[in-house]
Amino acid sequence: MPIGAKPVAEALALYCKRPSGDMVVDLLGREPVDAILKSPTIIPPLPSAPVRAGLSLAALVAALAIVFLPMGGIATAVLLAVLAIVVLIAGRPWISYVRDRFMNRHEPSRADLAGLAGNAVQTRNVQSLEEFRRQIGSGALKTYSVSPSGSVKLLTGKALACFAADHGRILLISENLNDWFQISARPLPQGAIWIDLGGAVARSRLTARTLIDEPDEAHYQQRIAWIRERAIERGQGSGALISGLAIIEAMRHPDVRGRPFTKAMPAIRAVLKGPAASDSIISKMHSGNYPEFETALHALPLEDLP
Repeated sequence: MPIGAKPVAEALALYCKRPSGDMVVDLLGREPVDAILKSPTIIPPLPSAPVRAGLSLAALVAALAIVFLPMGGIATAVLLAVLAIVVLIAGRPWISYVRDRFMNRHEPSRADLAGLAGNAVQTRNVQSLEEFRRQIGSGALKTYSVSPSGSVKLLTGKALACFAADHGRILLISENLNDWFQISARPLPQGAIWIDLGGAVARSRLTARTLIDEPDEAHYQQRIAWIRERAIERGQGSGALISGLAIIEAMRHPDVRGRPFTKAMPAIRAVLKGPAASDSIISKMHSGNYPEFETALHALPLEDLP
């Protein structure tokens, strides 16, 4: 087996910073798992608006008239114009239906799955699953296919497209090949999936403490700028997220870094601008356990975090 690689279920648990023995159902919840597995079999309903249905019938009659009735050039042109207008008005729901039916584009969104999760931990793990899937699909995590005979193949390039394709989550939560065959993208892995995390963990596990301890200053600045921009875009230009970022920046100030926390408190307060945070909030930020900050942080699309 590849050195450092784990079966995909174990790798997902470790990626979510959970014990490797945690089952997928425990990580995500029963309802999100069922939604992922059942979504390929869901057939979208036929468009039901009676007006649009009548217009669609009119378009069909016009098309048949053009094909089968002998008509002059002007009559044909008029019918073609009527046909084009009716199709533009009435055809959109049917075009969408055909696309959804035959291109298999009806997997639940991340927000849909998060809404089905049973608690905050499972909601966060749903976000981690999306990031895990994206990193596998991009080749950022080494992914192997291990055949029943024991042969090992590193998956690269087009062989990873199935993970990012419609219903590609199924590869990460099910070992049943019958489930895999519901994924339209090809090729599919020809054996069990193993992942080498290389020490990677989900960005949705990000806390104030991990930002404070980030060793790469350029990477830290990128992340802080990204978080601030997303917060402002979402109307969170004030509140726990922005005030928490100010505390983090104060804790990384040259006058503060390296000093014991209790002795650094006056320097932290001197660096902070605007309304002063309470000692309790500063202490929670220092420990990486300030729920209001982390709830707002994890509401951002952290799979896109630099």
